[in-house]
Amino acid sequence: MTAAEADMTPSVATPEGSPVRLTADSSEAGVELTWSPVTDATGYQVYRWNPDTKAYEKLAAVTGTSYEDTGAAKGTTHFYWVTAGYADGTESAPGGAWVALAP
Repeated sequence: MTAAEADMTPSVATPEGSPVRLTADSSEAGVELTWSPVTDATGYQVYRWNPDTKAYEKLAAVTGTSYEDTGAAKGTTHFYWVTAGYADGTESAPGGAWVALAP
């Protein structure tokens, strides 16, 4: 792992109301993502960058502040976004792009 791959600093500023302190760690099953809760959020959407489509694709909608990506290819660098969802159907801006290496 290079120093750049280990750096978990967001590449963009985190907009207010977005999930913060997103961490991505390799696990036996894939990549474990955790983040801080957002006030008034009713759930969270988890996205992973797809280099083939050159877009972030939604992996899951969850109510808690963690998600395990069991579909992450091993030995590959992955980029993730997490957004907060609200009762009125709106979604926050993403908390930023983050990097993790799958086992």
